[in-house]
Amino acid sequence: MNISKITITLVVITFVSGCATRWVKPGGTTDEFEATKASCISRAYARFPPMEHQVQLGNGYTTPSYTNCYGNGYGGGYNANCTTTGGQYVPPATMTVDSNQQARNQDVRSCFFENGWTPERN
Repeated sequence: MNISKITITLVVITFVSGCATRWVKPGGTTDEFEATKASCISRAYARFPPMEHQVQLGNGYTTPSYTNCYGNGYGGGYNANCTTTGGQYVPPATMTVDSNQQARNQDVRSCFFENGWTPERN
């Protein structure tokens, strides 16, 4: 499963479970709710397909560099062996954002209302 499919799956799960709201309908059954949910999610994805783009979460940076020298000064001369490490560029972190996610969530919510389902009050 690629990252895009994983992201979409997590978003759907988050939306449906994140609706910590329970939807109710007089006389509505669990099967009817599941069918409505599937239909509403499908409709929302058709109307507002994923529109993903990358968002930068910070700045890139260069790691510090260090030079270590080893050698000896025996025999009237000095031989040094130096090694430099670090100094590599680390690009900024990014994440994928779906610009249509909020519109999809609102469309699913509207679809539930259109089908007679209302959020249960606590």
